[in-house]
Amino acid sequence: MEDLVRGWTTVDVLVSNARIVLHRPFPCKGLDEEEETMLDLNVRAGPRLRHAVLPAMVARRSGSIVDVSSFMAAGPGALSTTYPAGKAWLLSFSEGLGCSQQLRDAGVRMMVVLPGFTRTGLFDRSRFDASGLPGRGTRAPLHPAAPG
Repeated sequence: MEDLVRGWTTVDVLVSNARIVLHRPFPCKGLDEEEETMLDLNVRAGPRLRHAVLPAMVARRSGSIVDVSSFMAAGPGALSTTYPAGKAWLLSFSEGLGCSQQLRDAGVRMMVVLPGFTRTGLFDRSRFDASGLPGRGTRAPLHPAAPG
């Protein structure tokens, strides 16, 4: 992907959205090949893609990078995996990069989106049991129901 992006003459907007999540908690599985693959994609791929496009964006003084992260970047929640930790790292990295003098002076913008659970093929591919997650169009009430 890096080589492909570097080969383009202009990248105006980079949307970094590729992610995987593992179905078993870290204490139950440890650092195996699957875990390393997840870390490579969720943590290491973002900076590599940014590095592939940022020099040209800075040179022409325009461009945007949008990182689709997860609300789990704000805290680990119930998932005891490296997924939330990777999301927190990526959020911190993207915020730091976006606030850097170099990018601000060059007019390059960074944005991180923290969506909630979204039903996509991610759960099926990772064999993650999403049966307990809210369904499409379902949301918690804003106020508790008034008594009788």
